Amino acid sequence: MTDVDTATTAPGWFPDPERVGSTRFWDGTAWTEHVRGAPARFAPPAPGAPPVAPPPGAPYSATLPRLAPRSNGMASAGLSFGIVSLLANVLLVPTVLGIAFGAIGIARAPRRGGVGQARAIVGIVLSAVGIVAAGVQLAVLIPIFVGIQHGAVVGAVKASISDHAASQGVAIASVECAPGATLSRAGVFECLATRTSGTRDLVTVTVSQSGRWDWTSPTLR
Repeated sequence: MTDVDTATTAPGWFPDPERVGSTRFWDGTAWTEHVRGAPARFAPPAPGAPPVAPPPGAPYSATLPRLAPRSNGMASAGLSFGIVSLLANVLLVPTVLGIAFGAIGIARAPRRGGVGQARAIVGIVLSAVGIVAAGVQLAVLIPIFVGIQHGAVVGAVKASISDHAASQGVAIASVECAPGATLSRAGVFECLATRTSGTRDLVTVTVSQSGRWDWTSPTLR
């Protein structure tokens, strides 16, 4: 039977080309998902027996299109990258991949009976939302990073004061800097070094335009 004959075959139940002993509905142009577990309309010939012809008008499975694949890996990949873009959208790479794979998944869905189309669409939406998420992540992470960096530098200032005092034979119990003290811009702020004896020394920290810092104290230097 030719492709033209296949295209003009009337709808009906015919032997399933995928499962032996079952029947599948032919809608006139393609196999559907409707399957019956009833025996096929004609049994396969026994070994050595002459071939048995199928019922008149039944489409030959050898000449009909096979059932479309039921998986859509591109759609799944698009959804996965969409989720990743919400969590860690580094350089927007997950967003780009999520949209690309999602678009391919949508294009492939019709050839797979619509399988994966919803996943692909959700993946694209999540990838787009991931752009906003990336901005939120930056807004949260940048202050944290700056705070960590600033804390490390202020800690270095305190260590420098304590180390210098120790070299002069003075034991420092603690060093506290003024609230809001920052080394991220040029300026001056004060710290208070408390000796183990209870004596307090005023320390002035100067930050230059280049970010370099130095401290002076009338009693520790």
